[in-house]
Amino acid sequence: MRRFAPLAWWGNVVVIHDAAALRHPEWYARSYVAWQRAGLPTIARSAVRVISPSSFSRDEVVELLRERPLRAGEVAERLGVSRPAMSNHLRALRSSGLVDVELSEEDGRARRYRLRGERFRELQGWLLEVEGHWVAQLESFRDHAERGREGSP
Repeated sequence: MRRFAPLAWWGNVVVIHDAAALRHPEWYARSYVAWQRAGLPTIARSAVRVISPSSFSRDEVVELLRERPLRAGEVAERLGVSRPAMSNHLRALRSSGLVDVELSEEDGRARRYRLRGERFRELQGWLLEVEGHWVAQLESFRDHAERGREGSP
């Protein structure tokens, strides 16, 4: 296996780990962005199969849907991905309960995706519980370490 961040390949399979430099070139050195722009397409074209976790993250979909409900095609267009790929991501968000589908009032056939606020509130509550648990654990560990230090010569 050969590794060059942000990708690895085994024979004819290429795994692209991070294409952020293509979406946000301002975050990276010019030489790295140039390498990604030239290297990734060349390597991907020669591969039998390309595996990429995502050319964007689902949190970008959530950010767009925070503005207002959108059709799948609108989300895909704004993020620069294919409609079938976006459909898969929206399906995953729906199955997790974070996104819901509503029929458009203007056109009863048009489906708009919207966030389910109650699910995000539930998630926030759970995160606060987890945070509280870890804060208590870390404080207990700190107290234990300080007691051990006090008893040391």
